[in-house]
Amino acid sequence: QAEVLDVVEGGPSYVSVLGAHMRYALGVGMGEPVLIAILLGLVAALKPGVVTSDARRVVLFALVFVPTALVAKSPAPRFAVGLAVGMTPIAAIGLMSLVRSRSRGLWIAATLVLVAPGLVRSVAYGLVLLQPDTRPEILAELRRREYAQADVLGIGHRGLPQPFRGKRAFKSLPSELRNGRMTVADVLAHPPRVILRDLGSEEPEEFVWEPFAELVEREYVEVFRVDGHRSPRLGRVEQGYYLLPRTYVPFATPWTTTRPGPGFILYERRP
Repeated sequence: QAEVLDVVEGGPSYVSVLGAHMRYALGVGMGEPVLIAILLGLVAALKPGVVTSDARRVVLFALVFVPTALVAKSPAPRFAVGLAVGMTPIAAIGLMSLVRSRSRGLWIAATLVLVAPGLVRSVAYGLVLLQPDTRPEILAELRRREYAQADVLGIGHRGLPQPFRGKRAFKSLPSELRNGRMTVADVLAHPPRVILRDLGSEEPEEFVWEPFAELVEREYVEVFRVDGHRSPRLGRVEQGYYLLPRTYVPFATPWTTTRPGPGFILYERRP
């Protein structure tokens, strides 16, 4: 998730981790209006006469939760649960400092505005996850075409599907490279019959696909494609808050996808 959230290499700093939590766990996860209310609550606590002394004590106590998000020194959203809990009363104080009317209707409207973005994202995210994943479909397509495992080379990264039981339906280039059984030069010198391209790779495209792009364009033809993203995209997964990165559904904009899973393209070598 550090890769997905674009935290610097060599280990994230406490500042970058806190910034990621503020931006994604609070701003996107809870909703942008909630983040604004949190900031208003902090400002109100610092300015004399804006909130009561009891409210100021609540803010000070809630800030105790901040270190809990930094213990693991990871931007993964699960480490921001304590931070989100602690910031909730601060958001309420921020809302109280902004809305001073006693009108019940105004308070209901303000609360709806506060929770609407997070609620809409949660519902949309859940609806996408109810749809079939792309990975079982590509595995079914490989079985339908009756390819031999040795004839299919999977190029990508973490998106390449792995069946729960039995062996893979293809050779995985990352695994072959890692175990020293194959090199990029081997692939170029002895092209496989079929190439399975993973469009959800989290690695830069120049490392994952560019070495093979010219070969595929020259000698292969696309025979099957599946992708749950509404707009065409290749290479690196789009930046955004991923509640569960392996779903390949961005929580920030779940409506840009129709189903979970990365995209895949199946290429066959021309006769």
